[in-house]
Amino acid sequence: FEQLRDRLTTQANASVATDAMRAGDFSSVSNKIYDPLSRVYNSAGVPTSATPFPDNKIPASRFNAIALKFFDYYPKASVAGSSIVRNYYTNTLSTTDSDQFNQRVDFIESSKSNWFGRYSWGDDTAAPGSVFDANKTVSVAKVKQAVLSNTRILSPAVVNEARFAWGQFHNDLVSTYANKRNIQSELGVEGLFALTPLGYGVPAIGLTQGLTSFGGPTPFITRDDTFQWMDNISVLKGNHFIKIGGEVRRDRYGQLGTLKSVGEFDFDGLSTANPAAYTTSGFVFADYLLGLPSQALRAVAMGNAMLRRSVYSGYIQDDWKVSQKLTLNFGMRYDVT
Repeated sequence: FEQLRDRLTTQANASVATDAMRAGDFSSVSNKIYDPLSRVYNSAGVPTSATPFPDNKIPASRFNAIALKFFDYYPKASVAGSSIVRNYYTNTLSTTDSDQFNQRVDFIESSKSNWFGRYSWGDDTAAPGSVFDANKTVSVAKVKQAVLSNTRILSPAVVNEARFAWGQFHNDLVSTYANKRNIQSELGVEGLFALTPLGYGVPAIGLTQGLTSFGGPTPFITRDDTFQWMDNISVLKGNHFIKIGGEVRRDRYGQLGTLKSVGEFDFDGLSTANPAAYTTSGFVFADYLLGLPSQALRAVAMGNAMLRRSVYSGYIQDDWKVSQKLTLNFGMRYDVT
C-alpha cells in the first residue's frame, strides 16, 4: 500500500479590468469608446460612423445585467492604478492525493498445479491551482487490475498455462462546480444550459487587448475496460518444443464530453469601435459591459463515444533442435481484430 498527499502553494497573476473599467470609466484607455446604438449606416447597411460616449464613460444604465453576474467569477484588481498589466495577484493551491494498493497470492494446489493471482487498484485526485476560481478543475483517475493464472502439468511432456486478466481505467475531468452548482441556470442566458450536471461550470469569457480570459472548463469522462483470456500449451516431443496458444480480448472504450459544453462568449472590442476607424477605437471590456460578444458558442449535445472491439488470436510455434549446434524456429500467428 502506498499513499501520497501533496499540497503546493504558488503565486499566480493575471491582467484584469481596473475598478474604474468595471464602473464604466474608460478614460485611462487611449482608444475612444463609441456607442454602438449611435451608429449610422449607409444605403447598403454598412456602418460608417458612430458617436463616442462622453468622457469615455459608459453610464451604468447601459450595463448588461448578465455581464454584471459574471463579476462574481472575475476578481477585482489587487494592484491599484490604471494599468491592466499583471494587476491581479493571488496564491493558488494545487493538491494531489494518490492511493495505491497491490496484493499478490501464490497457491500451490499440488505438485502439478500452481495458481497465481494479483489485484491492484489506484486512486489519483489532482486539483491544479488556477488564477481564477472559474477556471478550476478536478481530475479523478481510478485504475483497477486483476490477474488469475494457472500452470498445470498435464503429463511429463505437456504443460498448460491458462490466464485471465481484467483492466479498468476511469477518469473524470470536470469543473469544481460539477454536480454541485448549476452556474448556467443562475446566469439566465437565453439558450444557455448545462447539458449534464457534470457540465456545470462558468462559461468561457474570451477577452483580448491585454486582458486575461476566464472560465470555460470542459468536462471529459472516460470509462475503459479490457478483458483478456489466454491459454498456452507447451509440448516436448523428441527434438521439438511446440507451443500452441490463443487469446480472446474484449476492449470497451467510453468517453463522454465535448468542447464548448459550458458555453463561450468572445469579445473583440469592435462593437464599441468607430466604424470609420476600427483599429484605433473601441475596447474589449467596454463590449463586455454592454453585453455585445463577437461570437457565442455552445455545444448542442455531449459527445458520447462507446467504442467496442473484440480481438481473437491464435499461434503455433516449434523450436526444432536439429543438432547440438543448430536449432530452427518456426511459427505462425493469426489475428482477427
